[in-house]
Amino acid sequence: MIAIAHGLKISPITVFRRAGLLPNGNGEQVKMEDWEYLLKQMSPEDEAELRQIAELKIERRKKEESLKVLKTKKAG
Repeated sequence: MIAIAHGLKISPITVFRRAGLLPNGNGEQVKMEDWEYLLKQMSPEDEAELRQIAELKIERRKKEESLKVLKTKKAG
């Protein structure tokens, strides 16, 4: 099972859950376990870079949402 997980590049816990060997977790729990699995394989530098990318994407989304609100107010 662990080899399958590595081949699919997903958490071994996810594979065990899908095989019915572990109870299903909620969606958020499963997502976090998959992220944890990926992060453990990264160097500290790669983790820091990924965090910067995530922060930039969040900031960009917030700006886009703010612009939509402003456009809606101007149109109304």
